[in-house]
Amino acid sequence: MKAIILTILLAALSAGCALTPRNNSFEEALLASKQSQVQVRSYQSRIFETNDKISAIRAVIATMQDLGFAVTRTDANLGIVTGEKNHANSTVFMTVSIKEKNTATIIIRASISHNQKTIDYIAPYQDFFAALQKSIFLQINSIN
Repeated sequence: MKAIILTILLAALSAGCALTPRNNSFEEALLASKQSQVQVRSYQSRIFETNDKISAIRAVIATMQDLGFAVTRTDANLGIVTGEKNHANSTVFMTVSIKEKNTATIIIRASISHNQKTIDYIAPYQDFFAALQKSIFLQINSIN
């Protein structure tokens, strides 16, 4: 009888342990999020060969307007441009930062969010940077 009870208890204990989800350690979760963030940052950012930050900011504003965004805030000192666009009964937000990397290049990083969640797939960023490349060319070469 004791053997049967012991077997049942061991089986219940094993089943309870098997049903308990395995929690990843804090370090594993942190490393996983860093890797995904690095990947997202890689397609949110582009380097442009210009040292004219003001022209780059103007090109960002023009590109955002061309894509249907209403520019809501600009700060030339910080190199930040924000905008929003109504889409399918909700709002899409975009923030673009423009930072001088060195005397010959700038880094432009865009972040797009929808329903308070950052869009982490590549297509919208590719579209934005393709349009921005053309706009920067026009802005730098004073072609209106």
